[in-house]
Amino acid sequence: MGPRTPFSAVVLGLAVAWSASALAQPVHGGWYAVEGNAGTIVELTAGGDLSQAPKLATGLDRPQDMCFGGPGHHLYVAATGLNAVYEITTGGDMSSVLPHAFQFPGVTTWAGGVTAIDCTEQRVLAGVAQTGAVFDVTTGGDMQNATPIAEGLTAGELVDLFTDSHGKVWASVQMTGVFEITGGGDFTAVSPTFAYDLGGAYGLSQLAELNGTLLLAHISPGDILDLSTLQPGALLSSAPLFATGINILWALGSSGQRLYAQDLCPGWTCFHGTFTDATGGGDLSGLTPHAFNADLAGNAPEALAYIHYCGDGIVWPNSSEECDEAGETGTCNADCTTSSCGDGVINTAAGEVCDDGTENSDTAGDACRTDCALPYCGDGVVDTGAGEACDDGQNNSNAEPDACRSDCRLAHCGDGIVDGGESCDDGSANSDTDADACRTNCALATCGDATLDDGEACDDGGGNSDTEPEACRTTCVVARCGDGVRDWGEACDDGNQTNDDGCGVDCTVEGPYAGTGGATACPVCNGQVNGGCSLTGAPSGGRSGRLWGLALLAFAAFHRRKPRAEVARRGSPDAKVEG
Repeated sequence: MGPRTPFSAVVLGLAVAWSASALAQPVHGGWYAVEGNAGTIVELTAGGDLSQAPKLATGLDRPQDMCFGGPGHHLYVAATGLNAVYEITTGGDMSSVLPHAFQFPGVTTWAGGVTAIDCTEQRVLAGVAQTGAVFDVTTGGDMQNATPIAEGLTAGELVDLFTDSHGKVWASVQMTGVFEITGGGDFTAVSPTFAYDLGGAYGLSQLAELNGTLLLAHISPGDILDLSTLQPGALLSSAPLFATGINILWALGSSGQRLYAQDLCPGWTCFHGTFTDATGGGDLSGLTPHAFNADLAGNAPEALAYIHYCGDGIVWPNSSEECDEAGETGTCNADCTTSSCGDGVINTAAGEVCDDGTENSDTAGDACRTDCALPYCGDGVVDTGAGEACDDGQNNSNAEPDACRSDCRLAHCGDGIVDGGESCDDGSANSDTDADACRTNCALATCGDATLDDGEACDDGGGNSDTEPEACRTTCVVARCGDGVRDWGEACDDGNQTNDDGCGVDCTVEGPYAGTGGATACPVCNGQVNGGCSLTGAPSGGRSGRLWGLALLAFAAFHRRKPRAEVARRGSPDAKVEG
């Protein structure tokens, strides 16, 4: 077949819409394989007869290599016949779809286009067989004027690119060897890192990594080589064998923990290939294939790809996954980051109930604490959002006076502890109505608190008075004769227990005013023997005394001449005395 245009100019000139319906959607943890003859991508997750398996994509012209990754986590396929890279995550018929990257420079033959592709989570690389150049196609587009990141890998045929778990980028060049091209550059005059010297009809093929071990598929005889112990400059013939027993080992595919080997010619019946689980290594010839009847053929190795996802229990190399324990554990978050308090991710398996990252604090109120516990009363920080008025941590006390209480309330009357300024505190037993109780203001029961306590005959609180008739006195005794206050029924009350002073001990008027209700004329008597009464400080002897006596007798005579009705109108106490 002669040279042909690698990609139709008509297709390149059109921004063709995605016109085909999806045949199947790629699934997390799914396995997919390239079928070169059919131009399809087939799902082999469940294994079995692949002629009956779901097809993810169709309409590809000689698809050769495949990888999963890039910033968008897509499935990419290198189609040699169209010298293009397709993003096929949505699936469907790709025959009229604009590719992700196309028109790689220097390609003049149908078999010389892009044959190798490699993905990490951050970027996508593509290698061109004819020119031995490697391009970064992460952003895609027309590659006609793109500058390669590596070139000169043309001594044989560039058949595979692979980035290992250490970030080293490897290129497999048929019949020449394996190159480390991590730093890029021109490899025209550079010797391979591991030189090919194995013989055979085809040479070497794809690279893969299993549990950190770098492996290489040798097409024929179908052996898997362990490159992990080789020193730079070593011959591939010095590499230990990891597995044998494949007739034509056309491809390897690894999830990192599981390895599949593709046999192009099982039983030497070619192009209806099988996929054998090679994870355990050794002789694979007697193992039952995981899947069979793949439609395989092409001018370069076929390929397999595994759809990584957080939660599959596999740490995806060169990805943002720091761990993957198939779900949240005490050491690994559900988002596959290493768990630590302060990482901003709540890990319930680690006992975290909150995690605000750098906002965690042991001093800020209401913050998630640095041990990823919620703030609580007793942590030494006042959390106003939780209603705390104080918090002295271990010094909180329900026994110490004036301490912050164990419920983070300030010491207060009614908390059962006698604090400064309190005379008592019986907590819920404080009462303003119970006799002898500590009052609700934490003052002792006392005369004048309006509650009748033991030893009190009365208590009207603010109504207690030593001047008002009939009032409970300020000593909490009832009004009585002799308390110095004239109450109802008393003709007089001079506050003493002395007779012959004008007001008797029974609060009746003595002497010449007895029975007249005239105690008001002599409210305070200083006491005279023989029943006399004189005003305090008034002369009480001789002529002056006689004059005062005559004046008092005259006043009494005048008083007796008043009508009884007028006396009655005066009411108690005089009326009661007169009555």
